Amino acid sequence: MSRHLAHGDPLTAQSPPRHASWQLNAGCRDSDPNLFFEAFDCEGQAWEQAAKAICSSCTVRRACLDYALDASETSGIWGGLNPLERRQYKWFHSSRSSPG
Repeated sequence: MSRHLAHGDPLTAQSPPRHASWQLNAGCRDSDPNLFFEAFDCEGQAWEQAAKAICSSCTVRRACLDYALDASETSGIWGGLNPLERRQYKWFHSSRSSPG
């Protein structure tokens, strides 16, 4: 997410190059990072809907989501999903690929 590139977050220096390349094309690159990292206990979810609207037209949404899943991100909107949605997504997809 652009937060890491625009604000010199240490994650950028530690991230593998494949993550940095998609971040350069992220739809959120020029957005306020706080929009994607508001506290999840605040009243109303208008900020979350606004963040997800940006994600919905992003060309690197899947790469962003993959990054968040691989990094076990526990906060923020990544790839159009909030933390609970990412946990559900991960559980659903891991249970489908497990031998049954």
